[in-house]
Amino acid sequence: MATPTTNPSASDAQSNERTVMGVLVHIIGLVFGFIGAGVVYLLSSSEYTEANAQNALNWQLFFFASFALAFLVGIGLQSVSGTITSVAVLVIFLLFVIDIAFCVWATIKASGDTAWEYPLAPKIL
Repeated sequence: MATPTTNPSASDAQSNERTVMGVLVHIIGLVFGFIGAGVVYLLSSSEYTEANAQNALNWQLFFFASFALAFLVGIGLQSVSGTITSVAVLVIFLLFVIDIAFCVWATIKASGDTAWEYPLAPKIL
């Protein structure tokens, strides 16, 4: 006697797609910054993916603005004080470490069906 095979329902397939896109948006944001997260946000068709993309986009916009500010302060005040430049370089380094840590943690949370909001990131969208 043959065992009946079960076809995955549409909701199961959609749930898997949501999880994959929810995970991928954080990795895409880590690699491509706010542009990658923004594209996923614009093209998302499910609420779960959109929520993850929105969180990733808010963080990546904050990260980019913070990086640009630290970079400009470091370059702009280089002739005034070497200490300020050193602090700016340290801030930029810490921003990259925090970006990697947050994106990895958001990816882990998204794989568990949680749309994790990045700390420090303002709600821009």
